Amino acid sequence: MCYWNESDGKHKLFAYNVRCFSNGTYSPGQFDGLTFYRYDNATKKMTECDPPGFEQVFGTDDGAHVTYALPRTGKDIIYTEWHPNGKKKQKTLKWNGRKFSF
Repeated sequence: MCYWNESDGKHKLFAYNVRCFSNGTYSPGQFDGLTFYRYDNATKKMTECDPPGFEQVFGTDDGAHVTYALPRTGKDIIYTEWHPNGKKKQKTLKWNGRKFSF
């Protein structure tokens, strides 16, 4: 889990990430995925929301599985494609205070 302050100063974006591995290889299950919530500072309520700025992908056309790693420091999410041949490809989703973009 982690959160980002939104640029309006009135909201926070929370993310909850679940991913499973077996012997160092991504092994997706039914509960894997990335879930976002928007917290309103005034009402102190949190509501589920769509990923801001991107569409969540679970797999690619060539059979790769996709995972998202939330930041331990900084603000960016790491997108990783796990290909059947053992190779992986990573991209960075950068946070700008309102949404993420590649």
